[in-house]
Amino acid sequence: MNRYLNSLLNKTGIKERTLYNLRHTFASHMISNIQNGIDILWVSKILGHKDLSITLQIYAKYIKEDDDTRFTKLNKIGTIIGII
Repeated sequence: MNRYLNSLLNKTGIKERTLYNLRHTFASHMISNIQNGIDILWVSKILGHKDLSITLQIYAKYIKEDDDTRFTKLNKIGTIIGII
């Protein structure tokens, strides 16, 4: 599959990538836009993660928000998944 993907990318002049690279890039961009209305639970579900904590462990560093907004959202997420 990666070979086929890279043959397509080479035709467009895009550097070789793996499906894993593309998945990670997609997830990183989606997570970095949660302040614009992207639902992190939806992203977690699309990625096939067992629960939200897996998504947060991997991608929380991409969340771009001020501390107050981040704290409020993390509290909400903690309430949803039952850890707060």
